[in-house]
Amino acid sequence: MDEIKVTKKGFNQGYLLQHLNPELAATIRKGFVDDKTPYSHAFIKGIEEKLSEKTISKHKNFDIQRFSPTKSTKTKDMDKDKG
Repeated sequence: MDEIKVTKKGFNQGYLLQHLNPELAATIRKGFVDDKTPYSHAFIKGIEEKLSEKTISKHKNFDIQRFSPTKSTKTKDMDKDKG
């Protein structure tokens, strides 16, 4: 298998495993003593990519929930204006 295919395979497998079973992905990552091979380096990068997406997603969800007013909040504000 050429280096590009090995790199793609490593990245995709690391990404998918991090999504499906983060504990196993972390264990395998620790098992790579030398991340200089194309596969191991790409596998670790796949894990890191998935982790960064989770962090971004958590921040987006937090901001959306925090700053979008709910219907009950709008109703309360309208009641305050009336009375």
